[in-house]
Amino acid sequence: RLNQTQGTRWTGVSDPSGIVGFMSLQLAKAALWCTPGIGNGSISALEQQSGNLAELFEQPCHEWAGRAPLRPEAKVFLMKQPSLSVHWQTVAEKASSVHCQVVLQGDEHYPKRFAVNPEVAPPVLFARGDVARHPSEQPGLSCAWVGSRSSSSRDAIQSSRWSAELAQAGVCIVSGAAE
Repeated sequence: RLNQTQGTRWTGVSDPSGIVGFMSLQLAKAALWCTPGIGNGSISALEQQSGNLAELFEQPCHEWAGRAPLRPEAKVFLMKQPSLSVHWQTVAEKASSVHCQVVLQGDEHYPKRFAVNPEVAPPVLFARGDVARHPSEQPGLSCAWVGSRSSSSRDAIQSSRWSAELAQAGVCIVSGAAE
C-alpha cells in the first residue's frame, strides 16, 4: 500500500514494482499537457532532454523550465508554478470542482482507440458521466466538440447548452482541453 502525503508527493515508499515511478511519469505528462502552449511534441522534446519526466514531477519548475525546449508562454507559465505536482493538484481540483473525472493513459477507462498510439494520444482526459460507457467500448453516437481556449462567454454558454442537450439525448460528447 502506498503512503501519500501532500497531494501527489510520495514519501517513504519502497517501489520494487515501479508503480510510483509510473504514476509520477503519467502525472508529469498530464500536468504538462494541461499547460498552455504544450502538446505531445513539447512533452516528447522535454522527455528527450531530461531523460526522465518522472523526476521533474517534484522538482521546482524554476530549476528546469527556463532551459526546457518549450514555447516561451509555456516557460513563463511553468516558471510561476512551484512544481508539476502542485500544478497537477490545481488541475485535478479544478476538474473535481466541475464534476469531471480524470482518466490517465494506462487507466482501465482510457479509450482503447487512443491507447493504440500513446505518442500522439492525449496523456489525460477529463470526463463527465459513465467513463466505462465510452464509445470506443460501447456502440453509440458520439460528437467531438472542438473549440477555442479563448472563447467568448456567449460562445461558452451556447456550447454548454448544445452539449448538455446532446448528452441528455444519449450522445457521448468528446471535448478538448479548452477552458
